[in-house]
Amino acid sequence: MTEPASLTEAFLSRATPHVVEAVDRTALGDRLAALVQSARAAWPRLSLAPHTFVGHLAERLARAEDPASALAALHGDDLFLACACAHAEPRALSEFRARYEGEVTAALSRLSEPRAFLDEVLQLLLMRSFVPQGDRPPKIAEYGGRGPLGAWVRVAAVRLAIDLRRREKKHSSSPPESMLDVLDPAVDPEIELLRSRYLQDFNAAFAAAFKSLERRSRNALRLQLIDGLGIDEIGALYHVHRSTAARWLVSARQTLVDETRRVLAERLRLTDSEFDSLMRVVKSQLDLGIQQLLTEDSDDEGLRG
Repeated sequence: MTEPASLTEAFLSRATPHVVEAVDRTALGDRLAALVQSARAAWPRLSLAPHTFVGHLAERLARAEDPASALAALHGDDLFLACACAHAEPRALSEFRARYEGEVTAALSRLSEPRAFLDEVLQLLLMRSFVPQGDRPPKIAEYGGRGPLGAWVRVAAVRLAIDLRRREKKHSSSPPESMLDVLDPAVDPEIELLRSRYLQDFNAAFAAAFKSLERRSRNALRLQLIDGLGIDEIGALYHVHRSTAARWLVSARQTLVDETRRVLAERLRLTDSEFDSLMRVVKSQLDLGIQQLLTEDSDDEGLRG
């Protein structure tokens, strides 16, 4: 077993001042030794040096707001495998594929795409995850151990598939401009009048409401509506109970409705009937509108592992 003192030295040599100040040095060595011991038991075929792993860990903790809490809740075995893959450790890729390729394939299969397309996504995912791009390290190096590696990989795969399809669709057809465009006027004749009169105001109000959401709320909605994760998986990624994740999603949707209502009421002089019709659109097509804005949201940092 590697001495805790030498692990501490290797960790601190790669840690930022932010991390050094946050961690408890008296317990750090034992924590690092326990992480190494657990990871070696989980991945006995990997020969990654312990000092390389703890240095990699120190660099990932630099992104955490609370490094001490992040270290305590770390998915250490997953990070060990990711570190081995990032450093092109022999057998790391085969271990990764054996553990996660089935999960990725299952996640992609829910997209109802042709098998050839899914195979293309899988191969592109592996290339981007494990092959350095010029001077940039492979994408797997971005995983920081905050959530399960399996969920991180599934999210990356689904997002890659969606991005590929989105690029193809840009050359074939354009999505609806707003929720108003997807409703058949025959269902509600008043919708056609609202579309012609208030489309720009409606789009602006809904976009403003979306921007008012906290980044965490936007990310949670993205994980559910774009990446197809359930509340259990979202809760695990954020280290919260499933009921907390569900509450975030419900609150985000209600905020969108309430804020859109407020902005429209300020901007437009509508009859009660017109206003009720607009709000009926918001409620009935809420997830569609969110999906459209999520695909355009450039302020989102995405989920960090």
